[in-house]
Amino acid sequence: MSKASTTFESNSLARKNLLYRLKKSEWTLKSLSGELGRNETYLSQYIQRGTPKILPEDVRSTLARLLGGSSHDYQDNGRPNAPRKSLREDVAAFTPALNIAKEARDLGLDPEAIAAKAVEDAVKRKRIEAWNEENRDAIESWNAHYRKHGLWNEKYRQF
Repeated sequence: MSKASTTFESNSLARKNLLYRLKKSEWTLKSLSGELGRNETYLSQYIQRGTPKILPEDVRSTLARLLGGSSHDYQDNGRPNAPRKSLREDVAAFTPALNIAKEARDLGLDPEAIAAKAVEDAVKRKRIEAWNEENRDAIESWNAHYRKHGLWNEKYRQF
């Protein structure tokens, strides 16, 4: 097995940098893994299988010392820098919603206006709930007062 063979589909800059520096050195993945104090397949699994997703700081600093560069050269965020999905794939995720919107338009409805009204109503409900919660003690106090003393205009009511 060559030092730089890979089967893990990754565009990780950290993995590419490790392989590049490894090619220029006298190290093998096996010997370098041992030098790191890990099992002999540690770096092979990192390169070929993507495990671990990211290298710990102590491993990165040792790699920097042994292969050159800085520990940041062997750091990534754990996600391969894979190409983004195409716009078509992103739109496909929203296809059911788009189909509903199209059907609504076909029926003479305005889905954007309906959505805006629904959001507006939800905001109003939340504001009312917040106001009621904020003023709960005062409302309960007034209700208790009226239960005890009645309304001021009770004697004038005709119903």
